[in-house]
Amino acid sequence: MRITSDVSEGWTLLGEVSVMGDTGVVYKALYKMFVNLLYLFGIIVSIALIVLSILLHFVLKPLKEIQNQAEAILKNEFVIQEKEPYTTEFKEVVKGMNSMVKKVEDIFNKANESAKRNHELLYTDPITKLFNRRYLMLKLPDLISQNNKIDGGSVLFVGLSSIEVMNQLISRRQANNLILFLCETFDKLLKNFDDRLLCRLNETEFLLVVPECEVHQAREIQKHIYTTFIELLTENKMDESNVQINIGIYRYNSRVTMAQLLTRSDTALSNAIADETSNTYLYEREEKLRIHYSCCAHSSIFFNTAAPSHQIASHGLWVPGQRESSTFFI
Repeated sequence: MRITSDVSEGWTLLGEVSVMGDTGVVYKALYKMFVNLLYLFGIIVSIALIVLSILLHFVLKPLKEIQNQAEAILKNEFVIQEKEPYTTEFKEVVKGMNSMVKKVEDIFNKANESAKRNHELLYTDPITKLFNRRYLMLKLPDLISQNNKIDGGSVLFVGLSSIEVMNQLISRRQANNLILFLCETFDKLLKNFDDRLLCRLNETEFLLVVPECEVHQAREIQKHIYTTFIELLTENKMDESNVQINIGIYRYNSRVTMAQLLTRSDTALSNAIADETSNTYLYEREEKLRIHYSCCAHSSIFFNTAAPSHQIASHGLWVPGQRESSTFFI
C-alpha cells in the first residue's frame, strides 16, 4: 500500500512525499498476539479441568462407594455407607444401596445358618457333636489317600457294652453327659495329631482314626481312655460289672484300603470284646506279621529245628492258611 502527499511552504510547492507500508510487521504482531492468546487459553483450560476434576471427585465419590459395595458383595462382604452424600439424587441412591446390602446380608446369613444346621444334622452326632457314620464314609477315602505320603497311622475302635443299662441306672440325661465327657477326653488326647477323625458310629461305638500315630502312642491313648471311663463310672456310682468299655487298636499302613481298614478295625474290637481280662486288642498290619513269619521260618530252616505250626501261632506270628482275624500276639 502506497500513500503520496505534497509538501509545501505557504503557496510554494516544495515537493512530493510517498509512504509505503510493510505488511510483514503487521503479520508478526498478529502472530505474537495469537500465541499469547493461545497460551492464555491453555492455562485457563488447564485450571478449569483441574478444578472440574476435583469437583467431580467429590461429587462422584458416592458412586465410587457404591461400586465398592457391589464388589464387596461378590466377596461375601457387606459394607454400609455411614456418611450420606450432599447431592439429593446420590443420597437416595446410597440409601437404596444400603437397604439392599442389609437384605442381601440377612439372606446370606440365613442361608449360612441353614446350611450349617443341615450339615450338622447330616454329618454330626447331636449329643457329642462328633462326626457320624455318614461323614466317616465320605471323609475316610480322602484321609487314606492322604496317608500315602506318610507311614499310615492307628485306628482306635471304642465300644461300650450297653448304654441301656446306664440309662436305667443313672437316667438318660446323665448317661448322655457321661458319653459327652468321654468324647471330650477323646478330643483332648488327640489334639496334637493333625487330620484326626473322630466319629460316633452308633450309641455305643466310636471310631478314632489317627494318622501318624504309632502303636506305643495308641497304647497310651487307650490307657487314658480306659482310666477316664472307669473314673466316670465311679463318679456315677457304677462299675465294670454294669458297663464295660472295649478298645480295639489297628495299626494300618499307607497302602491299606478303606474296606480293609474298617474290616480289621471291626475285627480288633470283636477280639477286644472277646478278651474279658483286658478288654483291649491290638491288630497290627499284616505285612509286619509276614516279615516275622519269614524270619522265623528262615531261622528254623537254618538250624534245622522247624517249629510246629501251633507253636508259631502261640508266639504271635501269622499262620499260613488262617484268616487275618485269627492272628495272635504275645
